[in-house]
Amino acid sequence: VSAARALRNEGGIRVRQPLREVVVCNVGNLLTKEYIDLITDELNVKTVRIAENSEELFTYSAKADFKVLGPKIGKRIRDVSQAIVNLGHEDLKNIVRDGQIEVSGETILREDVLLSEEAIEGFWVRSDGELTVAVNNLVDDELHKEWLAREFIHHAQNIRKELDLHVTQRIRIFYSGSKELEGAVQQFNKYIANETLADEIEKVENISSSRTLKIGDLGGQISISII
Repeated sequence: VSAARALRNEGGIRVRQPLREVVVCNVGNLLTKEYIDLITDELNVKTVRIAENSEELFTYSAKADFKVLGPKIGKRIRDVSQAIVNLGHEDLKNIVRDGQIEVSGETILREDVLLSEEAIEGFWVRSDGELTVAVNNLVDDELHKEWLAREFIHHAQNIRKELDLHVTQRIRIFYSGSKELEGAVQQFNKYIANETLADEIEKVENISSSRTLKIGDLGGQISISII
C-alpha cells in the first residue's frame, strides 16, 4: 500500500480517483483474500493482481559491456555485441529471469550486458527489495465519472459536518453544474445517495444559501436541506 501510494503521489493522482488495477509481484501465496480486499480499499482500485515475477511490467534494452565481455570472447565482440542489441523482448526477459542466454554461439551472462528497463506504457512501477508493485495509471471515462461522483460526495459530506448533522440525518441535495458533472451524478446517483444519506439529488438553476462546488476544472453550486 505504501509503495502504491507513493506511485500515485508521484504521478499526481489522488486516492479519491479510482484506478483499474494494482499488480503485486514476488509475494507468493502471502496475500490472502483478506489482504487483497484491504489493499483494494486502501488504494481505491478495482482489482489487485498477483504476478509471479516482474518481467511483464518492463520493456528491456541491452548492450554489451565491452569491459567485461571483450576479454571473454576476443575478436567476436563486435558481432556478438550487435546481436545483443538486436535481442527481442522475450530474449531479454530470459536474461533477467535465468541470468544467461545463448547469443551467436556464445553464452552471455547477466553481468556481460548493460541492461536498461522501463515500465510498460500505462503503469508506474516501484521495487523495494524483492517486492515489486505496479499501478495502472490509465483513467478511462468510467473511472473519471466515478471520481467526479466521489468528489461530489466529499463536498456534500463537508457541508454535513459544517451543519453538525447527526450521522443518521436524511437530507436533500441541490446542485448546479456542467453536463459532465450531471452525467456523473446521474450515473452514480444511488452510490451518492447512500454515502450522503440523501433522499433526493436534484440539479436546479438557482440555489439559495449555496456553496461553491469546485471539482477539478468543473465549477458549480451545491446546497443541502434537512428532511
